[in-house]
Amino acid sequence: ARVTIVDWSGSIVMDANVRVDQPVTDYRTYVSGITSQNLLPSNGAITFDECRSKVASILHGKILVGHALKNDLAILRIHHPWQDIRDTAKYEPFMKTRF
Repeated sequence: ARVTIVDWSGSIVMDANVRVDQPVTDYRTYVSGITSQNLLPSNGAITFDECRSKVASILHGKILVGHALKNDLAILRIHHPWQDIRDTAKYEPFMKTRF
């Protein structure tokens, strides 16, 4: 897995490959760009717990903007106050067309 967080201006705040506990059956490299080599500790991949801790620390007290954030937060088991989330899938000011 990979986690990338950028700030309002698009500067990278965090970009990390995350080791997973389950065997990977398909890296979908053609889409993700990730290979088995990317998830080796010797190549800088971090554990899930390290990732979760870093992400929670970065997001604390921040407005979170992104697409379908409910899924990402659920996987990371991170709670973020609903009033500090701007999900582009649901937040009307960020939606181009409303059907």
